[in-house]
Amino acid sequence: MPPPMIAARLAALVVRRPRLTLLVALIVAVLAVPLALRLRLDTNLVDLLPARTPAADAFARFTRAFGGEQVLVVLLTSDDGARLPESGEALARVLREPALGHDIAEVRHRLSGRTAELLRDHLLDLLDDAELDELARRVAPAELKARAGRLRGILAAPGGSALAPLLVNDPLQLLEVVGQRLQAGLPVDTTSGYYRSADGKALLLFVKPTFDPFDIERDRALLGAVGAAARRAIPCAAIPSEESAGDQAPTGCAPGVATVRVGYTGAYAYALAYRDWLHRDMQVSTVVSVVAVLLFFGVLLGAVRALPAVAPALLFGLWLTGAAAGAIYGRVNAVSLSFGTILISIGIDLPIQIYNRLREALRTRPPAEAIEHTMATLAGPALLATLGPAVVFLACGLSRYQGLAELGVLAAVGLVLNLAAMLTVLPAMLAVVPARLWMPRGGPPASDRWFSALGRAAAARPRAVLATVALACVAVLPLAARVQVERRLISVEPPDMAPARVNREVQQRFGGGDEALVVLSGDPDPDRALEESDRWRARADRLRRAGLLASYESVSSLFPSQAEVARRRARVRAMDPPKVAADLRAALVEAGFDAAPFEPFLQRLVAPPPPLTPVEAGPELAFLVSAHIKDLPGERLVTTLVYPAPGRLTEAVAALQREEAAAPGDGQLTGKPLLEEALRQVVERDTVKVTIASVIAVVLLLIVYYRRPRPVLAVLLPLTAAWIFFAAALGGLGLPLNVFNLLTVPLVVGYGIDDHVFLVHRFEEAPGEGPARALGSSEPADANAKRFMVDFAGGDLAYYVNDPA
Repeated sequence: MPPPMIAARLAALVVRRPRLTLLVALIVAVLAVPLALRLRLDTNLVDLLPARTPAADAFARFTRAFGGEQVLVVLLTSDDGARLPESGEALARVLREPALGHDIAEVRHRLSGRTAELLRDHLLDLLDDAELDELARRVAPAELKARAGRLRGILAAPGGSALAPLLVNDPLQLLEVVGQRLQAGLPVDTTSGYYRSADGKALLLFVKPTFDPFDIERDRALLGAVGAAARRAIPCAAIPSEESAGDQAPTGCAPGVATVRVGYTGAYAYALAYRDWLHRDMQVSTVVSVVAVLLFFGVLLGAVRALPAVAPALLFGLWLTGAAAGAIYGRVNAVSLSFGTILISIGIDLPIQIYNRLREALRTRPPAEAIEHTMATLAGPALLATLGPAVVFLACGLSRYQGLAELGVLAAVGLVLNLAAMLTVLPAMLAVVPARLWMPRGGPPASDRWFSALGRAAAARPRAVLATVALACVAVLPLAARVQVERRLISVEPPDMAPARVNREVQQRFGGGDEALVVLSGDPDPDRALEESDRWRARADRLRRAGLLASYESVSSLFPSQAEVARRRARVRAMDPPKVAADLRAALVEAGFDAAPFEPFLQRLVAPPPPLTPVEAGPELAFLVSAHIKDLPGERLVTTLVYPAPGRLTEAVAALQREEAAAPGDGQLTGKPLLEEALRQVVERDTVKVTIASVIAVVLLLIVYYRRPRPVLAVLLPLTAAWIFFAAALGGLGLPLNVFNLLTVPLVVGYGIDDHVFLVHRFEEAPGEGPARALGSSEPADANAKRFMVDFAGGDLAYYVNDPA
């Protein structure tokens, strides 16, 4: 059966049996409820990353293995740093109460004395090569005598007796040697054990929940519980509000008591903030889009009376698309959630065209016949105008960038479903509602005079118009060539997002940053995996000393491998520990000390205890082990986190990549900076691939539909001009493409085609009347954000009318 006959029969069926059509649509909408309710918002941006790239694969392994070790980071700050230890103790105590702790597995705020003893007993094993060189200098006989004298002076000074326990257990003061390096990988005040900043005005607590950070409602309850605990535990505390997690107001302040400010960051705070941010923006953009397009429809067309018929069809198509998204993916991510806004924005074009034509048909036909005639007439161009952008969006599915691929599939499916809704639900609604309630009053809007005049002007000088457009395209090509892809593609949080603000403060006070890189080492032999980590720790410390890294985190700082411990102990043995112990004992006695309290240290020097292993880590160090070591079936994974120095990211990445290339078996480098570079390369390649595939699909679609070159060119040439000017606008304004605005590429390629299809269709109905009629009767109905393309459409149609064959 020929397509025009199919369109006529469908129109007749819908218009003559509108109640049956609406009943079927209602049943379909009800059946779609379970699928639509499956749809959830996925805030994990890692899901957007391309698969099958080394950096992404390594990061996926890291996330799968260590994702369960995510924590909520609570930052306490105060101008009176002396308040923080007491405040941290009180908050940790309340958070451990059973009433609050049912979702909290662990709260960490300091290292205990037992942990300090554990580290003290193995202090010699923690010294790296540079620190062993310093040890060799300190154990020289003359230096031992001088150090014993300095110890006597320290203890004799006011308040010096408080340092006696520390100095007795570390007379060579090795803790000051290793302390700076240990603090580079662990924000611990080595004198108190608190996770405290160097200036003493910030303190961290780490809360480990029992659930996944993407369980959003439990995240919300967790942050509420922590806020309530802080109000109970800390006098004069400024607590983030439940609504914003950022607005703070001190409570319970006594005169002269400094405020303790509380902030949240980490995976649990980010997941909630991202979800609320995306959910709020999705709701706002969808509602604004619906209201805006319906107002546009009613005001520009003078068709407010028809809105009750148009809105159900538009929302029906959107509902079915949401159900399709639930069936296909079960979720929408930070990019693909925009399918609703896209569908509404594009979907309104078809009812605009339908109503505009219906208004004309009503001049000569009764309402039911006018509806049937309009739907039969527009079914063909509506199908082409829908399939054009649909195939473009479907081509986005070729991209390895998951956000764009999923968005493309959903937008394509949505456009087809919207077409089905507009060809069935809209005419059925118009047929059911009494015509007097939706029929337009008066003639067409006055705006058509402007477009008619534009068409007449273009027809009068078609070659001049085309030449001007062509020269303008050539002139702006240098600007178009300047379009770039944003380098920080996945650093997308708003700067005022509360967890982001707190995270920046943590970075400023404790070091580290968002640009953390991860080295993932792995080996079936557990100790060999630690040996790989040892070597990466040494590389990281060397780069830190060179100024390329701000800090690093390595489990090898506290738990070096057995092989590394053996090598370090060999260096200590070369210093002749029995002689060093004897010389130190003699120096202490000569300085007036009783040597007995120093005997435990002297004995450890002569006969060191068994090497410390991760298995023996105390409760406070277990978090460090679990955050950096994961034993999987047949493999141990060990991570080393490195933080580039501010402003030296590129240099640090290059240096780390050189280290990786020099020792490929020691681990694989990954992290956000590398992921962004991999994603940028994928985006650049896939943008070209998707654009070429889209253009080929659109051209083939037009050729199959029109089967003549001139209407094909009449559609393509204005689109080409629009593409060039769009790229020039991006290049001229310095707007790079990123993971969110990348969807403008398929939008520009596919969105504009429907205008041109309807213009060409309108012109072909009466070619002798020229482009003035086509523009005057069609374009006011679609004068939306694409209005700038009218100039090119008018010029091209003017050329077409001069030779209408």
